[in-house]
Amino acid sequence: MRLLVWIGLLCQMILGVSCAAGKKNNNGTEMTTLNEAVRTGKNIFAEDKTFNSEWDILQQVESVMETEAMQRGYVSSSITFKKCVFKGSVSAYKTDKAGKTFAAYFQKNISFIDCIFEDACNFRGGIFAATCTFQGCSFLKGANFQECTFMNDVFFNDTNHNAT
Repeated sequence: MRLLVWIGLLCQMILGVSCAAGKKNNNGTEMTTLNEAVRTGKNIFAEDKTFNSEWDILQQVESVMETEAMQRGYVSSSITFKKCVFKGSVSAYKTDKAGKTFAAYFQKNISFIDCIFEDACNFRGGIFAATCTFQGCSFLKGANFQECTFMNDVFFNDTNHNAT
């Protein structure tokens, strides 16, 4: 009888640890997969996913000097998300401590369809060479598209901006 109790406790501990690890690693693995795809230029498609971490797209690509004050990161992946939720910020723009600005150049489409951005979304200064879509998206803490250049079709239809 005692042996059965010990085996039962051991099984509970093993199941508890593996479930906790599965929950923790699931989002980390998905974010790592996104980052690796951008880093290697592989196309991205995700549907009905929730991403808990912030996503700094520029951190995944090498930046090149455009001017003394501007660095540009070239993203060669096609990026498509459908019905996804981003709980952390999504950014393709930053300014470092020295005042240098970093912005993205998207060589292929970037599409967010019916997605929810629960934190800030910043694509300031981005250049979009192909179609750019934020159709049906909700921006709960604002979105920044200042100084963007759209060289092809751009869609912001049915978006909802609830910046607080």
